[in-house]
Amino acid sequence: MASTADILCRTPGLDGSFEAQIGRDPRGSITALRSLLESPPAATPQPFTRAHVLAMLADAYWIANDLAAAHQAISQGEAALAPDDGEQLRRRLQLDGIMVRASEGDPVTALGDYEAATTALPDTAPDLACTLINRGFLRQFAGQVREAYADLTRAYRVAGERGSEPNRMMAAALLSNLYRNNGFPEEARQFADEVIAHAGKSQAPEWLAEGYFRRGDVLQLVGDFAGAEENFSRSLTAWQQVGSQEGELAAAQRLCATLVKLPDHAQARAACSDAYQRAL
Repeated sequence: MASTADILCRTPGLDGSFEAQIGRDPRGSITALRSLLESPPAATPQPFTRAHVLAMLADAYWIANDLAAAHQAISQGEAALAPDDGEQLRRRLQLDGIMVRASEGDPVTALGDYEAATTALPDTAPDLACTLINRGFLRQFAGQVREAYADLTRAYRVAGERGSEPNRMMAAALLSNLYRNNGFPEEARQFADEVIAHAGKSQAPEWLAEGYFRRGDVLQLVGDFAGAEENFSRSLTAWQQVGSQEGELAAAQRLCATLVKLPDHAQARAACSDAYQRAL
């Protein structure tokens, strides 16, 4: 997935003023959250506890691709858990730790751990949609197509029922990728178009980038390389607006792979050179 770290699945409504900032400005969030940790306990704004601040810090480090620091924040957060923090925060730290390990290159083992940790998750859990999204992502990566489809379609439905548009769009983006990878371009295109439409309504450049990326993938699959070029170019521009180096690199690489299929070799060489420089 082009932007797993950029569009980290989080349960809406838990992180207050940091909710949007962590995704859009992880480096700035890291500075603010570390400052909060260094403040006297009485200065920590409600409803945040030390464990909650560390959970948010771990998310920011994960998005910033500093996995070692994310691990450390998760360990510190688990050690700081108090009875009043509740089961959901404990589960958040545990599952985030598993997802970070998956990001380090061992998704199959991470999937086993994730499945074991979520077997008894109740249908009423506030973080149900997010948990299903992450589990569906890991199952897709591990080649468990039917299981991934079951988790992601359920997450898509649950997020819609609960009014969580970010989680619904994340499920839609992953379903687009799942359908594309398994040879169903029409269904993949429908989900990509839904993400783009949502981005236009909500003025969310990260979802615009993700939607164009997914639609470019579908058009590339069906041989519409001119359409794919347009969508990957738009995705690259949107990721630049967000400031995501990971997203920019993924879009640039796709743009290179698309342009080599078109007659303008000079444009292809320039795009591929750009993708190579971004990868250094």
